[in-house]
Amino acid sequence: MPAYVLAAAAGSRIQKYVVGVAILSVVVPLVFRGMVKLERSGRQAELVTVIFALLLLEGAAWEQTVVPIGPFHPVIAHQSFRDYEILIPMALAARVWVRGLPRRIGATGVAMAMWSFWYTTAAIVGLIRGNNPYEILFEVKAVVYVGGSFALAAGIPAAQYGRRRGLLALVRPFAIIALALVLIYESKASVNIPIPSLRVHGLTNVGADVASLFGLLAVFLLVTELCRRKRTVIGLLALPVLLISVIVAGQRAALLGLAVSLLVVLLASLSPTARRRMRITFAETIIGVVTLLFVLALTLTTGAIVSGKQPSVPFANKLHTTFYSTGKAQSASSRVSQYDAARKVIAEQPILGTGLARTITYYDVGTQQVLVSPLTHDIATDLLLRSGVVGLLLFAASVGLSLAGGIKAWRKHPDPAVAAIGLACVAIGAGLLAKGLVESIFEKYRLAMALGLVLGMARSAATSMTARGAPAPVTDSNEASDPEWMPIPAGVSRRT
Repeated sequence: MPAYVLAAAAGSRIQKYVVGVAILSVVVPLVFRGMVKLERSGRQAELVTVIFALLLLEGAAWEQTVVPIGPFHPVIAHQSFRDYEILIPMALAARVWVRGLPRRIGATGVAMAMWSFWYTTAAIVGLIRGNNPYEILFEVKAVVYVGGSFALAAGIPAAQYGRRRGLLALVRPFAIIALALVLIYESKASVNIPIPSLRVHGLTNVGADVASLFGLLAVFLLVTELCRRKRTVIGLLALPVLLISVIVAGQRAALLGLAVSLLVVLLASLSPTARRRMRITFAETIIGVVTLLFVLALTLTTGAIVSGKQPSVPFANKLHTTFYSTGKAQSASSRVSQYDAARKVIAEQPILGTGLARTITYYDVGTQQVLVSPLTHDIATDLLLRSGVVGLLLFAASVGLSLAGGIKAWRKHPDPAVAAIGLACVAIGAGLLAKGLVESIFEKYRLAMALGLVLGMARSAATSMTARGAPAPVTDSNEASDPEWMPIPAGVSRRT
């Protein structure tokens, strides 16, 4: 190749690098300044809302985790990264800038910090053992996605999550997006969105990751609506849409996660605490059922009109394919082969693990080939393979303590809004963990971040009570309960 061509190519690369650095040098300080303002004004939860919104937005635009190079997936000097890998450390840095280092971490925070440290050392072990360094770099990002998100959410007062600009602010826009995706699927259409640099092409269905996030939002909405004195119209309309979108995705893991979350809510509704925390009337049940039937009828007629065929039972084919198709059966057989192969590798170093990016070799029934993969599609087996029993126990301790804190807040917190948040986080966390038993969610950065944020929110709900377990004082400064929420359970006093 002529020298002038090589020089031109090198000049082009240098120019792109300079432009990228220049953009970051302007954008990063502005974003950091905004984060500092949120910290000083007591609106830190809005950043968590923004992160959830970005996760939902990009999940709706791209069904898989392969996001094209652009605003959500920038590249500088041939190194690609996710925006969240910068946003989360920046948000934590802004908190330290404004409030300083935390004075008290607590057992849950210690457990999560120890897991993050141990998982990072597993990366070093992987390098020493000669595992793929690029795969190691990819897997170690789980520390940022889970541990960093946990630290971010846990340091925010739980009452902020119940504000108007909290997670409930996402219900209306993303219920509309979910309905649009459901209608696109039923009409067998393919949508292209002509937005520069985003390249959203061939939008045909609800992706598996965003389906889990829609289910997360639905469970959060369901719990908060059940704990209100009066229902909101948008809540009654949005809930069926968000639930149906999970069915449309056609992923068994997403349906499993949603089923577990709803089961937790159901069990909580049967507890003695629910007698004072929750309220639902027969009329509201009828409105919810009618809304669900309306959404089903809308999707049925839309698909029939566009396709020109006779109407059929909505999502019947999708549900049948999800549970009984040949591909699903082959996938289940391949998962069994993966587990068997992983157990043999785990036996090499069961206590300390074999390091990140350790691969397993198994026979895939679908392709009828022997495949090599670093994934086992099971969060517990992944942890055992990479970080051993020590890593699994540390992660289980951090998760267990977080969920226990959420349950404690549900039962004893004097602020019913925070109590509802605690229960919602427990239900959502249980659902994500159930999905993690059949899918490697550490590699699904959207789900990994959602898990970290939810565990952090549960921890925040628990730490808003005193160290001895008695309710924390409720004053004007920390937002006493809104009168629209159900009253405090008997036996829990509100101190001033």
